[in-house]
Amino acid sequence: RFLVLLPLSDGGGGISRRIEGESDRKELKALAKELERRAGVGLIVRTAGADRTRRELLRDLRTLQRLWESIEAKAAAARAPALLYAESDLVGRALRDFVDKDVVDIHVDTPESLARARDTLAAVQPDLAGRVKLHEGREPLFHAHGIEEQIDRLRARRVPLPGGGSVVFDRTEALV
Repeated sequence: RFLVLLPLSDGGGGISRRIEGESDRKELKALAKELERRAGVGLIVRTAGADRTRRELLRDLRTLQRLWESIEAKAAAARAPALLYAESDLVGRALRDFVDKDVVDIHVDTPESLARARDTLAAVQPDLAGRVKLHEGREPLFHAHGIEEQIDRLRARRVPLPGGGSVVFDRTEALV
């Protein structure tokens, strides 16, 4: 979420290039050096980690270290060819990257999604796992919250603006 773990490196690391302020970069570099990790394991602080506390970065590091340890254990026990790790699906990545303490509720529409979302959050942000709720209404989740309507508006040729104007998208030979 906030860090990239470099498990087979020289123990170095860095800061995302998108973090531009020199003082911010120095501060993050010092903070990254403080985080305890095994010898030969490096870190890169992602752009999303720029304004995070030491505690948040440490939690992310521990999650990454547990993941790496599970990959090592699978590698030791598996016979080639074997899948050792698969990146999360879209829902898992969205939960990992976008859900934070400001999110009040997360609504899902199937019991399977509920279990998967809670498992994902339990791994990356355990204090937020209880915020996942199963939608039990009669109408579909997207329709109940007006999401279908918003998607339709986004795909429309003419998009009204709050100030009264509008933007019109027309296809031409060269571009949209």
